[in-house]
Amino acid sequence: MTCIYCLSEKVPSEFNREHVLPRSMGMFRDNLVLSEVCTDCNSSFGSTLDLSLGRNSLEAFQRFQYGIKSKKDLGDLQHARIRFRASPGYGPDSGCYLQLCQDGEEFVVKPMAQVGFPGKGSGDYEYVLLENLEDESCEFTPDYLNSEFRILGPNDEAVKRVLEVLKKRGYKPKVHGAVAPPVAVGDKMETSIEADIDRTMRRAMAKIGYNYFAYSVISQGQRELLLHDGLKQTREYVLGVTDGSFDPVDVDCEPILKFDTLQCVRRAHISYAQIGTT
Repeated sequence: MTCIYCLSEKVPSEFNREHVLPRSMGMFRDNLVLSEVCTDCNSSFGSTLDLSLGRNSLEAFQRFQYGIKSKKDLGDLQHARIRFRASPGYGPDSGCYLQLCQDGEEFVVKPMAQVGFPGKGSGDYEYVLLENLEDESCEFTPDYLNSEFRILGPNDEAVKRVLEVLKKRGYKPKVHGAVAPPVAVGDKMETSIEADIDRTMRRAMAKIGYNYFAYSVISQGQRELLLHDGLKQTREYVLGVTDGSFDPVDVDCEPILKFDTLQCVRRAHISYAQIGTT
């Protein structure tokens, strides 16, 4: 058999089931699966693209939001591509970074380790995460050196770590007291969500689109189309071996279906792919 991604010829035992839509996004009756993806490609996708999509993306949060994944597993959610922040209206804490936690069936938030610098010309604070403070290549405005700032964290150890890093970077923090929380424990807090769609996310989307295309043509008895040279760039894009000049993924803020809005999508798991051959 020939793998529809790497085009390697292997014995049938070196192939396994590739789900058109990653299982992390939900299991459905009569799931669409492919048998034409080799174990090596399948394993690579699972440990990179599928893992990132399932744990480090906006869709990863929606797995908890819609009950696909239990809230007790919120510790699996990573924050490299998705960030939760306090919405405007919470005084100096507006814009601070938040970490989602679980309390029974509810989401609760705790502040991540960070420091808030006064914004120039406004009463708002600009928050910088501890991980960015620790990155020596990340520069800050010199005016901040003598500013009053706020240090937030989920616990005393995190706050202590922020203080240590600030001192290493030339700041001279003097602790004046504890800051009051923006809301009382148990109250609801409006949050905003920021998500990055980087190359890994785009490759994950391209794989889903290519999988749908593959399932369609194989179902119609036209498997040979998948081996066409016109799909070479798309295959290599998903595999991550292209130089970056080719990108088959188009990100659009408009909903796909006619009667949908950005606030209401009537159907999920719709992949719109245009894959051309010459």
